[in-house]
Amino acid sequence: MTNIKKTEFLLNSLKILKPKLYKKMIHTGRLFEFLIEKKHLSEKEIKDYVSASYLCNIGFLSLEESLLKDHTRAERINIVKRHVKVSKNYLTRTGFTQLAKIVELHHEYPNGLGYFKEQQSNKLIGYINIADEFIDLTIEYFNYDQVLTLDEAIEEITRRYKNNSLFKNPEMIKIRADLTEYYERFIINV
Repeated sequence: MTNIKKTEFLLNSLKILKPKLYKKMIHTGRLFEFLIEKKHLSEKEIKDYVSASYLCNIGFLSLEESLLKDHTRAERINIVKRHVKVSKNYLTRTGFTQLAKIVELHHEYPNGLGYFKEQQSNKLIGYINIADEFIDLTIEYFNYDQVLTLDEAIEEITRRYKNNSLFKNPEMIKIRADLTEYYERFIINV
């Protein structure tokens, strides 16, 4: 079974078993595809990145939301961060080795404060991060999340990518326009 077929099977299962996680994962993947669709990249170049964009949060399967409600915000953040390791482990153990590496790298800090080398040199990983971050900001996944307005979310993404050499103007202006279009077409009008 190909990565794409495995990804589709997993997402279809999540649609029934974990609808909120399905919504988060499907929007992250679709937004990634939306952001790169006009880049004229070959299918061979992007296929692993597309699959990784849909599966980058698979580690949330191991996280029971009800366990988070009694924790402070700082404690919740540390618990939620574990999904990166769980995602990588799951993908590696199920034969998605290349996707596991992409998924791990997309979780680098986009503002240059973390181990940001890979996103500075690989735009596709940066686009996965932008999609994931934007969806986190605009779609409720955990009940304690505060969903931002479109303008607030775009400002936050812009702030986080301010120090990223790959996403300077006019690239960031285009990304902002694409985020706005995606939000208006697929998030608020659903």
